[in-house]
Amino acid sequence: MLFVASLTVLAGAIIAPSLPHIVDHLIADGVAPEKANFWGKMLLSIPALMILLCSPLMGYLVDRFGRRKVLLTGLFLFSLSGVWGGIYPHLTPLIISRIGLGIAVSMSMTTAVTLVSDYFKGHEREQFMGYFSSAMGVGGMTYFILGGFVATLHWRFPFFIYLLALPAFILAYYHLPEPEQAKQVKTTVQEAIHGNHTPPVPFIMIGILYGTAFLNMAIYYIIPTQLPFVLKEIGYVSSLHVGLTTSACSLAGASIAFLYGRIKGVFTHSHMFMVAFMLIGVGYGTLFMFQTYVSIIVGLFIAGMGFGIVMPNTGTWLMRIAPEHVRGRVAGGLSSSINMGQFLSPIISLGVLAYFPVIYVFPFFAIICLIISLLYGGFYMNGWGR
Repeated sequence: MLFVASLTVLAGAIIAPSLPHIVDHLIADGVAPEKANFWGKMLLSIPALMILLCSPLMGYLVDRFGRRKVLLTGLFLFSLSGVWGGIYPHLTPLIISRIGLGIAVSMSMTTAVTLVSDYFKGHEREQFMGYFSSAMGVGGMTYFILGGFVATLHWRFPFFIYLLALPAFILAYYHLPEPEQAKQVKTTVQEAIHGNHTPPVPFIMIGILYGTAFLNMAIYYIIPTQLPFVLKEIGYVSSLHVGLTTSACSLAGASIAFLYGRIKGVFTHSHMFMVAFMLIGVGYGTLFMFQTYVSIIVGLFIAGMGFGIVMPNTGTWLMRIAPEHVRGRVAGGLSSSINMGQFLSPIISLGVLAYFPVIYVFPFFAIICLIISLLYGGFYMNGWGR
């Protein structure tokens, strides 16, 4: 399960170091320079867009046909579509491979979150969801470094890292059984289709948590999209400086997510969100107020602790309140919300950048974080999320 979790962040990051070479290859292959530059950048965005669009459908398929079928199909498609771009690196095959990769990630991510809820209950679920989020964070750092290393050997080689999904497929086939309750869920879904009585779905609370996941990812994604420009303004233009600052946030997030199960035993879900968004707001505020390289690392480390809480807390709260017959669809909606936040984050930032320098993006989002923290503090005081 943790191996599968780490693969879900592999889709975009692994070929990022090869993008300049891919663009050069497309131009040499006869593609117009403007078109090659546009599609070169879109190769990173296409999987996220497909995850956003396809995850709700995959959630329905998970509930309708079972977890194993969707997961195994997703892992096989992940490997096939990922490596295809390296074997046939022409524009159309590359675009098709990235579309297939996004569909594959929507299948595996939605199923993985659902299976965590099926396999574990109560405190065990909270603890494993923390491990799950930590594996995603560590996987993101590891695969990005690996992609950068193999790209120095040849720009096509990062595409072959997608073959890691094959051992994940084999392990899942032999060691991840279809949960017993999932077999019953298929019957419940069929009853729901035919209008029979099913447990009520708490749509309002699910919508609030989707909104939280969306905002969290939109707030997080300004780090890779805007931080390099902030560092450039204070005189740090090296890719190494960008990598170190980003790693500080990722390391803090992975570490705190690993400990989530222990922390959650003391606090409620609402309390966890209140603390998490307060940490993110303080971290971004620290980054803005001092604007030195050390303060940026400290600020991102503080913010990273908050980000490390939000993801497992959102997943465990959703899976706790979602009836079994819609659990897959709820997980699919969560995946879509996360990717919508990633996709729209640069667009939201443009509204600030139109009037203020790039550094002001961080206090803008810090204020949003503190407002969210206060709202969840109100939820906590009223007994929500206990």
